Amino acid sequence: MLALRKDGSTFPAEIRGRSMPYQDRTVRVTALRDITDRRNAELRLQRTNTLLHAVIDQAPFAITLCEGSAQDWFLTLANQEAQRITGATEAQQHKIRFIDGELLNPTVRTWEMLHPDGTPIDVRDTPLVRAMVEQRVTRSKEMIIRRTDGVETYVLANASPIYGDDGSHIAGIFTYPDITENKRTEETIRTLSQAMEQSPVSVVITGLDGVIEYTNRGFERSSGYSSEEMCGQHTRLLGSGNTPAEVYKELWSTITSGRSWQGEFQNKRRDGSLFWEYAHISPIFDSQGRIRHYLAVKEDITLRKVQEEKILHQAHFDSLTGLPNLFLALDRLSQIIRTAHREHHQAAVLFLDLDDFKKVNDTLGHEVGDQVIEEAARRVKWAVREEDTVGRLGGDEFIVLLAHLHDKSDAMRVAEKILAAFRTVFRLGDREILLTSSIGISIYPDEGDTAKILLRNADTAMYYSKSIGRNVFNFYTDAMNQDVSRRVELEEQLYTALDNDEFYLHFQPIVNIYSQGIVGAEALLRWNNPRLGQVAPTEFIEIAERTGRIVQIGEYVLRQAVQQARHWHDQHHQTFRVAVNVSPVQFKDGNFLTMVKTILKEYQLPGKFLEIEVTENVLLSEKINSVEILNGLRDLGISLSMDDFGTGYSSLSYLRHYHFDTLKIDRSFVRDITSDPDDRELVVATISMARSLGLKVIAEGVENAEQLAILQAEKCDFAQGYYFSKPITAKALERFFMN
Repeated sequence: MLALRKDGSTFPAEIRGRSMPYQDRTVRVTALRDITDRRNAELRLQRTNTLLHAVIDQAPFAITLCEGSAQDWFLTLANQEAQRITGATEAQQHKIRFIDGELLNPTVRTWEMLHPDGTPIDVRDTPLVRAMVEQRVTRSKEMIIRRTDGVETYVLANASPIYGDDGSHIAGIFTYPDITENKRTEETIRTLSQAMEQSPVSVVITGLDGVIEYTNRGFERSSGYSSEEMCGQHTRLLGSGNTPAEVYKELWSTITSGRSWQGEFQNKRRDGSLFWEYAHISPIFDSQGRIRHYLAVKEDITLRKVQEEKILHQAHFDSLTGLPNLFLALDRLSQIIRTAHREHHQAAVLFLDLDDFKKVNDTLGHEVGDQVIEEAARRVKWAVREEDTVGRLGGDEFIVLLAHLHDKSDAMRVAEKILAAFRTVFRLGDREILLTSSIGISIYPDEGDTAKILLRNADTAMYYSKSIGRNVFNFYTDAMNQDVSRRVELEEQLYTALDNDEFYLHFQPIVNIYSQGIVGAEALLRWNNPRLGQVAPTEFIEIAERTGRIVQIGEYVLRQAVQQARHWHDQHHQTFRVAVNVSPVQFKDGNFLTMVKTILKEYQLPGKFLEIEVTENVLLSEKINSVEILNGLRDLGISLSMDDFGTGYSSLSYLRHYHFDTLKIDRSFVRDITSDPDDRELVVATISMARSLGLKVIAEGVENAEQLAILQAEKCDFAQGYYFSKPITAKALERFFMN
């Protein structure tokens, strides 16, 4: 109550009264006490309790308080965080009571406690129960509180008993901060850490000074350095010295400005070997936006770089010789032209082609052909200066690029040196091959001011060199284009010549060298084209072989020759043989032997009236089953003749393995037999060798009596040539043998 003082002020008072007897009567005694101090103390305590409850309620972690004895206690306080985590209001929690460690009314509990692995914790083993029953203190115990609605919260449980002033156990307190976010962060960090450790890429974290603070296993695999070895070391330890300084300058400028950088490095492993890495380097910022570290994620791209280099090399260099290919050669030629234009110099393109290389490929096979190409490349490189470029354009074609020339004579000297380099035989195992080359030259700026024009004109000059005899070089002239145009037109017209009936045969008689009586005739193909006129065999046979048309043309020749032989046999009772030349290309055709049988059968001509002439190229070719075909021809009664003897590679050794009837000495040796002792000696040796092998000998190209006399003296068997008759028509030959 409030009491009123004399001065009119009030004060809190406590009044107590009691009745008691006094002088035979009952009186009431009343005592009034000023309780201002007590009331103030109570207010202060109440205020303190209010503040304490507010603090507890607003605490960032859950707090639960229980009171009672070890045998009987109940929950008296649960702050808002505790209510959120457990899903129970404070009123609901006040209903929870434990007697002798057992929950009296378990249905009111809205949560359960679990171990971190998810297994339930027995109620008696929970921290709060143990604090109350056993007065045990629990510190930082991880556990999970799962509400009945399934929401789980990771907490760090702390529990301890509370004792009164007299030391008696009066209460227990349970605090459990929510560490769910921390656990998720830890799990994320653990996942990221495992991911980084298991990642195939290299991960490096450095300080601002470039000193390494962390590396993963991927880094160890790629560099060979363990994390222990590299932490504390500067990243420059990995440098190979091959990365330009400008790259590092750009890198540091980029990342120190807060931006990411990406690019390639060539670094050095622990064992000293070099490897390529593609790196993505980013700054790591703190919460204030300041750069604290740098993160480098790097991928080993060594294999890719090797493959790129290989592809780049394949795109620019010939795989067989290692020389620049056409693409790279044209690029270098363009550079040479720009330099020559700027410095007022001349430059040259030498276009080189191996003579008769196709014969090597067709007869000895591509493996030997490749060896020849490799040796040819070495010889050409030997003939030029270090700064000059030698390239392979494909097949047997090479290009030489000469820079800083004073005049044409500089290019001429190089061409002469190349030709000289080919005068030495090619020794390939037990084979000796003599090959020459033909060269065409174009000069900048006189014969062209672009790479393509210079190359085209050098190519034209090379074809001209081949057309005039080979084993020579020629400078380009405008007139040469006419020759190239003719070759193109020849090929076009040849394609339809057979269908248009433009071919016909001439025959050159083969005579007994003593009686000069006719013993045979060689069938020789002729071509008369409406546009081109009479075309020499030396012009079109090579084209026919290259294009494959020789197979159809050769069948035509054989058919006409057999038909004519049958006619002479029937009409004039002639028994001499008709000789037909067969190309290696025909031999490679799988139907050749069948075709011969068919034609002989068609015209009912005995094989003994036919002679097949082949060159040694047929015998040397690894692609042709020469033995089977030659034996098949012999089984038909056909005579076999070795043509152009002495002009090839290894005729003597091959003659021992094949059953020929006749050997023909090439006209190039007969021509100078009267003036060149070497040619005469070769002819004499050939005749002697043929006799020892049981072969008859025919000398080609006999043009005068002096040559005939020598051949008679050396006991040659037969001869043919202009001294007896030029190639003539079938009708003219009939008059020849009838006279």
